[in-house]
Amino acid sequence: MDKIFGAIAADVIDSTSLSRTDLFHLNEEVNRCFADAKNHTSIQFWGRLVRGDTIECCLQNPSMALRLALLIKCRIKAWAGELICSEALQNMGVRFSIGVGNMRIIDRQMDIMDGEAIYVAGRNLNKIASTSLTSAFGFNSDDRNLARLIDISIALLDDLINTLSAKQSVVIYHMLLGLNQTEISRILFISQSSVNSRAQKAGWRLIMDTLRVYESINFMDYVV
Repeated sequence: MDKIFGAIAADVIDSTSLSRTDLFHLNEEVNRCFADAKNHTSIQFWGRLVRGDTIECCLQNPSMALRLALLIKCRIKAWAGELICSEALQNMGVRFSIGVGNMRIIDRQMDIMDGEAIYVAGRNLNKIASTSLTSAFGFNSDDRNLARLIDISIALLDDLINTLSAKQSVVIYHMLLGLNQTEISRILFISQSSVNSRAQKAGWRLIMDTLRVYESINFMDYVV
């Protein structure tokens, strides 16, 4: 296989609990998240919001898909925490599914994403929609144990993110962008010690360690 991609399919949980005005603001939040990711990280991707509450992204490097998915989740959680909406939306933000594989068409002008990576992400998102899970991972590989191990690791990390408060989520969001605690304290108008406390209580070390492992995987060695 000459080239593989990462894809993310995500849906905003209980988006019907949002007011009409907040539903319009959701589009702004997603676009700001995309802008932050492009301005502060090396992630090369195309992302879009479709059907009002569904997010789709295609990444040139599949190893960066988990970081982008967590950025989206933390951004929506932090935003929803300040709204009058369902508790499920405030706690979990989005469900997300990551797929890795080839892509037949990536055409921004025609607004078309077509290929195995986005198919896998979309299919698995549909599967978890009727379960208590809020994340999924999949790729076609002869190494089924590796695929399952990645899926379980992401599910455990996602469960951790689901427990974060809105204030913790916004700190983790900025740390995922690569900002240091001094920069975050200036952005959020809080002390550096408060940033550090929220990051530690949110399990930042575990989040970062999991990301390091995921981002070290060369998917070209496993995808068939």
